[in-house]
Amino acid sequence: MVGHAWEQRRQVLEDVKRILASDFRIKTDSLTEHTRIVEDLKLDGDDGIEFIDSFHNEYPFESSGFNYANYFGSEGLSLGILNWIRGRKTPQRRPLTIGMLIDAAVNGKWTSQP
Repeated sequence: MVGHAWEQRRQVLEDVKRILASDFRIKTDSLTEHTRIVEDLKLDGDDGIEFIDSFHNEYPFESSGFNYANYFGSEGLSLGILNWIRGRKTPQRRPLTIGMLIDAAVNGKWTSQP
């Protein structure tokens, strides 16, 4: 059973690599479950959302607990500049890793806690 779970995780990782290489032209040689989507791959804003949507189309996990705003910033600089002018702090975003997505695919639902 453990071998099957490992193989399933490996397959999802390979699918993530395929999506990143084909849709976003990202080199995937060194990607692991610890790779962070925003910080390491620089997929933020609309690109990050597009990646999650592509992944979710292949692995339709129950995603009611997933909120894009927890992980991705808005597109462009306008919102950040407006927040700065208004004296508002930029919301702290949580890191999103490939491993968290693999967990969702394997478990069939978004389970990563804040």
